[in-house]
Amino acid sequence: MRLEAGRRHSLRIAVSEEGASGSAVAFDDRVFGKQRFDLSRDVGDTVIRRSDGIFSYQLAVVVDDLLMGVNDIVRGRDLLRSTALQIWIRRALVASGFAAKYGINGDNDSVAAKNKYRENCNTLQSDDALPADCRHALKPDDFVFNQASGTAEYPTYAHLPLIDDPTGTRLAKRKHSLDIGELRAEGVRPEQIIGYCAWLLGIRELHDVQMSDTSGPVAMSAREALECFTWDSIRADKSDRVLAPDWSDGFDRRKNGSVA
Repeated sequence: MRLEAGRRHSLRIAVSEEGASGSAVAFDDRVFGKQRFDLSRDVGDTVIRRSDGIFSYQLAVVVDDLLMGVNDIVRGRDLLRSTALQIWIRRALVASGFAAKYGINGDNDSVAAKNKYRENCNTLQSDDALPADCRHALKPDDFVFNQASGTAEYPTYAHLPLIDDPTGTRLAKRKHSLDIGELRAEGVRPEQIIGYCAWLLGIRELHDVQMSDTSGPVAMSAREALECFTWDSIRADKSDRVLAPDWSDGFDRRKNGSVA
């Protein structure tokens, strides 16, 4: 074995066997709804430190989110399955005392009190039986998050459709897809980028703002986009977005009366 021979090796986290208590992870995604994965079947034992000593994304992102107190996580739908593993890792870290050691206490209650409350909730056997304030509880066969109330310990999750280029290839950093720096170098303004992203998300009209054309992207500020944002517009269309061949023309649209 690599370890016995003193050779470089990776470290993996061993998940519970399929069907065993704790092997299933369920969560309610704001966009894609109820999700359930069996870690052994759907994910498998996962590398948490590479042979070169670098810790993997799956562990690093959980630790980073915990330490930063992130309570709402929004990212691409390709990470839905990874979310189940990260929830499982988060549960292991919290149970080991990680949260208490670093002062992570969710809603400002003591960690000990929250843990005790979850222990009491463990006796409940069905999602329907869980009271509104007890849906973060550990249950014998599942770990369930309630999308309505994220905390530092138990954040909410929302996964968005992906964006493909006109050829159907997903935009990704590792593929050197068009990035913000390149758009900025071409003179594209922040309001234009925000407006285009808002349009991709399904935002079609602004409250109390006269728009020049609601059939396509319209430049807007981050505040304006936030004011008219709803999860309903994303849930209405969960399909991946595909940029048209002339997609950059959308940056030329303007909103009447503002954003010169």
